Amino acid sequence: MGLPVVPPSDEPRHRVADLWSSTLDHIKPVAEGGAHTAENLQAAHWICNIRKGDAWGPGKAEPSS
Repeated sequence: MGLPVVPPSDEPRHRVADLWSSTLDHIKPVAEGGAHTAENLQAAHWICNIRKGDAWGPGKAEPSS
């Protein structure tokens, strides 16, 4: 899946992601053993998903076991 983009500037190789576009975020990150299932997905803005990174839960970090 490619990044959502805003219209390119004069230089086509400099494309910027639309920070408020919708993405699917894994509640339990795949890097921590999370599954690609509906129960483990939530909607998130692209920028919120990036900021959350590999943290657990709906935007809050939880300790990994």
